[in-house]
Amino acid sequence: MLRNPIYLRLEGLETWQHLPFMASLCERMYPNYQIFCQKTAFVDPAIYRRLLDLVWDTLVVKYAKVNFDSQLEKLE
Repeated sequence: MLRNPIYLRLEGLETWQHLPFMASLCERMYPNYQIFCQKTAFVDPAIYRRLLDLVWDTLVVKYAKVNFDSQLEKLE
């Protein structure tokens, strides 16, 4: 059975590398989400930006504590 090469590369990542990888994908998606929000008046894209910044903070600041449940409620 052939396996997706992207999946194979992700499998090779260490556990600690998964979160920065996913954060970088969300970071790449942000400009499109921002335009979507502006064109449709769907929601304020700053909420998504704030949540993404908090994710990066947890990766950079050793003892950063974030209530992601609360942040998710704001995003939803």
